[in-house]
Amino acid sequence: DRNPDAIVVQQDEAVAGSVQKGECVYYKCHVEKAQMVKFEVNRSGVNMYVGNGTCSHPSKKHSVWSKGTKFSVFHVEKAFALGWFYICIEGGTEGRAVDYLFTASWADSESLNLSANVTAAGPVALPGVEQNETETQVLTRCQHKVEQMMQAKLGEKDAEFREKFQELFAGSK
Repeated sequence: DRNPDAIVVQQDEAVAGSVQKGECVYYKCHVEKAQMVKFEVNRSGVNMYVGNGTCSHPSKKHSVWSKGTKFSVFHVEKAFALGWFYICIEGGTEGRAVDYLFTASWADSESLNLSANVTAAGPVALPGVEQNETETQVLTRCQHKVEQMMQAKLGEKDAEFREKFQELFAGSK
């Protein structure tokens, strides 16, 4: 924990707070298992800044996420890391104290109805996806299809264009 003064928030706990314009109230939550973490302040007139384990005192000038007063962070985002999340609620536009409720919630793959064995087809068969096909297999198949389409389009271009394209994008795969 890199911010011992921050108020600890438990999962799905609504914490009441009050903040003056230009002042900050810091919260933190420890997430051990999650695919998604959601942060929410029920009031306008405040700003919310969120940091991960490397950003323990988020602010307007330095935060990992600042997308408004309600947003979710997903495990596929580059900055997502399990452990401590640090939250700053900053008094914003109103000249008086603003009362609010802050909530942090998170869900793992089980509560999101996901698992390591889920097929790309999911519970409902999707057109063009085999029922037993994994996500990796679908992505690989799509990648090959995009490559085929790109080669077909390049075939329509003149030799100079194809040469320049290869020069610019040959290492981007």
